[in-house]
Amino acid sequence: MNAEDKVSVIPDLLRQHAEGAGFLWWQRAAMFQDPAMGELQLGRADFRVAAHLDFCLASGAHALAEAERRFNDFLDAGEAFCWVALELLRADAFDACLERIAGAERTAWRGASGAVAWVGLDALKPHVSRWAASGDVFGRWLAMTAFLHHRADPGALLDEYLRDAEAPVRARAVRLLGELGRTDRLSISRAMMQDADPEVQFFAARSTALLGDPGGALAVLQEIAAGETAHADAALELAMLAAPAGSVQAWLGTLILVPYRRDAAIEISGTLSDTAVLDWLLSKSGDPGLAAAITRALRHALPVSLDDTDILESDEARLPPGFAGRDDGPWAVAERVRALLARDHGEERFVNLPALRRRALTAAIGTPGAPLGEWRHRRRIKAWS
Repeated sequence: MNAEDKVSVIPDLLRQHAEGAGFLWWQRAAMFQDPAMGELQLGRADFRVAAHLDFCLASGAHALAEAERRFNDFLDAGEAFCWVALELLRADAFDACLERIAGAERTAWRGASGAVAWVGLDALKPHVSRWAASGDVFGRWLAMTAFLHHRADPGALLDEYLRDAEAPVRARAVRLLGELGRTDRLSISRAMMQDADPEVQFFAARSTALLGDPGGALAVLQEIAAGETAHADAALELAMLAAPAGSVQAWLGTLILVPYRRDAAIEISGTLSDTAVLDWLLSKSGDPGLAAAITRALRHALPVSLDDTDILESDEARLPPGFAGRDDGPWAVAERVRALLARDHGEERFVNLPALRRRALTAAIGTPGAPLGEWRHRRRIKAWS
C-alpha cells in the first residue's frame, strides 16, 4: 500500500475544489479582455486558483480521477485546465489524458494551453521533446504552446512547424515567431498573411507587426477587424496600434457603422487620448443601445477604476427612458463623468489588464527584435487583500 492509498478524501469537497480550479481559471482568462479588471483582481484570482489546485494535489490520485470525471462530463476548457495542470504538477506520464483532450473540441485545447502556461518550466521539461516528436497534431501544437508561453526558442523545430500541414500548428509557430522577436524570419510571417486559414492569417499579421513592419500588416489586420472571426477584436486592437497617427479616428468612424462591429469599435475608441472622442462618448451615453459599450470605453479612457467612483448607475429610475429591463448595466452617467474630470486626482492612475497588453504590444512594435513582454504572468496577491 502506497501513501496515496491512505489519503482520506471527502468527495464533495474534492469536487468543489476541482470545479473551483477550472471555473476560476476560466474567469481569469476572461479578465484580460475586461477593462474593469486590474492587477489586484488578477492577483486575487491567481491566489484562489492556486489554492484549489493545492487542495486537489493533496488528495493524490483521487483528484486525477475527479478531474477526469469532470472533463468527461463537460468537455470544456476549465475542466481540461484542471486535469492537465494536476497531471503536470504531479510529474506523471499522462498520455491517456492528452489523448482524450486531443479528441475534444478546440475549446478544450485552450484549457490545456492554460495549464502549460500555469506550471513552471521544470514541470514541462520531461514532456516537451516528446510532444514535439509526436505524430499527432495536438502533440505538436502543445509543444509549440509550451515554447510560446515560456518564451523559449525551439530552434530548427520552429522552421519545421511553420511549414506544418496542420493549421493549428502553423498558427502557433508563426505566433511564436513574433513573440520571440525573430526578425530574421520577417519574410516568412509576411508570406503567411496569405495563408488560407483565418487563425494563421491573423497571427502572421500580428507577427509581421511585432517584427518591424506594422504598415505591411495593417491592411490584413483591418480586414480581420471588420469581420466576424474569433480574432476580430484582437485584430482591431493591433490595427489601432499599427496605424499611422491621425488615421485611426476616421477608420473607427467607418467601423462603428458596421452593426456587428459597432460595440467593439466604440469600446476601443476609449483608448484614444482624444478629447473629441471623449466628448462624443459622453454625448451618446444616454442611448440605451450604446450605453454598455460606451461604459466599457470610459473604463479605458478614465484615470480611475469606475467601480471606485459614483459614475456608474444601475437604477433605471435615475436614467433616461429605455433602460428598463436591460441587463447590460451598470452604465456611466455623463454628468458624473464630467464632474469627476473636473476634480483634481492625486491618486495613482488605475491600469487595467487590456492596457497592460497594449503596453507590451506597443513596446514590441517599437523595438523589433525584442521578445514580447509577458503581461499575463501570475501575480502573488492574497485573495483577501
